[in-house]
Amino acid sequence: MELHQTIRDLVSAHGPGILGDATGFRGVLDDVLDEGAASTGDINLLVDAVRFDVLTPLTQMIDGGADPGRAVEEAGARLARERGGDDHTSGAWAAAVLGYAVGRVPEAIVARYRSHRPPSSFAPPAAGQQPLQSPVQRPLQSPIAPPVPPAPPAGWPGMAPPPPPAPASSNPSPYAAPAGPPAYASPTGGTRRRSHKGIWIGAAVALVLVVGGGIGAAVALSGGSGPRHKDSGSDTSASALDSRYSGLGSSIAAGTSDCASGHRASGESEQVVCKVAGGRLTLTTYDSLSALKSARQARLDRRAGSITDNAGDSVYYSFDPHYGQHKSDPALIYWDAESGLQSATLQGAQGTPLTTVSSDFDKTGSTSSAPTGPMNATLQKFIGHFVNPSTCKPHALYDEGASEEVICSAKMADGTKVGVFFGRYPHHSGMFQQRAYYSKQYAAASKTGKGGHWKFGHQLDFYPGGAYYTYVSGGAAITYWDWNESSCNCWAFAVGPNSTSKMDAWWAKASKRQSY
Repeated sequence: MELHQTIRDLVSAHGPGILGDATGFRGVLDDVLDEGAASTGDINLLVDAVRFDVLTPLTQMIDGGADPGRAVEEAGARLARERGGDDHTSGAWAAAVLGYAVGRVPEAIVARYRSHRPPSSFAPPAAGQQPLQSPVQRPLQSPIAPPVPPAPPAGWPGMAPPPPPAPASSNPSPYAAPAGPPAYASPTGGTRRRSHKGIWIGAAVALVLVVGGGIGAAVALSGGSGPRHKDSGSDTSASALDSRYSGLGSSIAAGTSDCASGHRASGESEQVVCKVAGGRLTLTTYDSLSALKSARQARLDRRAGSITDNAGDSVYYSFDPHYGQHKSDPALIYWDAESGLQSATLQGAQGTPLTTVSSDFDKTGSTSSAPTGPMNATLQKFIGHFVNPSTCKPHALYDEGASEEVICSAKMADGTKVGVFFGRYPHHSGMFQQRAYYSKQYAAASKTGKGGHWKFGHQLDFYPGGAYYTYVSGGAAITYWDWNESSCNCWAFAVGPNSTSKMDAWWAKASKRQSY
């Protein structure tokens, strides 16, 4: 299959939004194409065509009556200028490929430009197959061994907890249950983790219907870099700390002992370290707002097990080592206040659970608090069309790199309970990886319901574009859907009774709700 045909099939599988995010597009290409299927130069050229939004002026020209061939030439020339060169032919090829992918440029025009490219190894789905298969075809290494989820409550329809995960070294298949999807190399550097969907069935049920809340808190080491200097002479008595750090809490020193000046880093004017029951409390005052924001940015790492609430001029962050691959890291709670240029970090001792750190946090009378519901306004709007947002509780991230996850509860018309996860990503690429995973699971399931694409009704003024899959796995029906909206990159995952028809009917009814 030629490269332009591969990209057309990716657009068919993922929606045209894949051509609206250069980083996500590059990530999907890296997953789809085998080595040698396309040159690095060609891939970079196509990614730049997405980054410089070649498609918008191209389609505008065609919509305005321009001949597609002339529109491709003009769009290619613009791309060449954006890239700082004059290779109009290469630019025209990239423009033609994107135009062909969305059905606006004939294939003959693509063939006009540099048609010598090698075919790709991406295999298209069989005719009429719904949905398209996940483009993730080649094996990926280092699957994650997820944590053992809590047992589901008695009486949950058809549910049983998944078996304990095998160690990563003994689970070579990148999609072998229950280890979940593997790590993959991010095109922008570093390592991202695909979410542990195999464990979410039990977790959704138990967390929604048993605990219903109980969100912990956690946090971080203070920021700053460069040489650290020991303070001396600061008054570290409880009364003095309560006075100096009142912007962080009304009784910041409650439950502390052995408070002493710490080693401040560059950008910090003071650091005080105290012992608390669960570990230690670190109080930091910064020289400037930029120093505080720099330390804050370093702390908000979006690793699995974290919850972040950035509310105006203060931030709350927690980390629970129970989740993901960071079990050896300490439980943490971090919060700050721009008004006083100060931050506080509660760090548990090795093995201290987050609940203990949370108890220390409660004693401080903190001016910040753990979030109690969905935080992002667009995510709230997305949630509100399917479940009652008041049933949703923030949940520590299962998916490394996600922005936010919440867990909600709902009921079918007959009273059957449904557990639902909602989440969002900072970029399209995260949502595309979610979609590719669920597409793969849907295709492999022995019992499947509806699948393919869906969109909000036009009256809701939402951008069209999303995927929807229902299938049976582990004794329960699973429904996945997402929304390709750049301000949210939202997805949802529901667990219900062992019936694809019931889940499809529940989702169809829920998706017609306008508000609660």
